[in-house]
Amino acid sequence: MKYNILIHLSNQILIWLNFYWIGRGIGQAIPSMGAFAKAKVAAAKIFRIIDHKPAIDRNSESGIALEAVTGLVELNSVDFAYPSRPDVRILNNFSLNVPAGKTIALVGSSGSGKSTVVSLIERFYDPNSGKLCYIFILGK
Repeated sequence: MKYNILIHLSNQILIWLNFYWIGRGIGQAIPSMGAFAKAKVAAAKIFRIIDHKPAIDRNSESGIALEAVTGLVELNSVDFAYPSRPDVRILNNFSLNVPAGKTIALVGSSGSGKSTVVSLIERFYDPNSGKLCYIFILGK
């Protein structure tokens, strides 16, 4: 069977223009493929952080609600590195004792770990090693 397909010149021009625009679009997208790959890796890291389950359940209803509490906070030989950068140690053998009723100030240059100490006390993070102690004195 022989087919005689006749395409008008105006349709041929449209076909070639379509090929041109498709090729041009692909040519412009190819240099960005590396950026797309990096974005995929970054998104995977972000989702891993979002899906992380902490060791402490902050929504737990177990425990006793206390009326009045005083006490002290103590950090003993704490080592810490953020989970996103485990190779960079922020605190190394850090100790701190905060007695009840005392006001303290953490002073140091930028990046010395002041905010990290507060984040550890507030239990946003757990230390890699060492002890974080809360000594409570119950009263009425």
